[in-house]
Amino acid sequence: MKQKYTTKDYLKICFAMMVLSLAMAIPQSVFAMTAPAAGSFGYDVYDIVVNNMSKGAIGFGVGVVGVVSAGLLAWKQQFPAMLGTLAATGGLVKADAIINTFGALI
Repeated sequence: MKQKYTTKDYLKICFAMMVLSLAMAIPQSVFAMTAPAAGSFGYDVYDIVVNNMSKGAIGFGVGVVGVVSAGLLAWKQQFPAMLGTLAATGGLVKADAIINTFGALI
């Protein structure tokens, strides 16, 4: 059995679409945190996690493992997994910028 839509139903849908498009068009204020200054609260944690781990030897090792595993996934022709691995490994390069951007969500 076919369901019939009335003109009122179409107007409701159009109104909802207009409200949704206007809500997406209004710019939201953007928040981001900056790297903490030396001596401030949380600087030691930020320094260890970002500067020493992600930009240091641990980050380099994870990057090498990511590239090698992406190569192996390409060899097995598992391209979606390969692209995900490359995206995650590439995100490691800009880890400090990503952490600063996600700081607003905390």
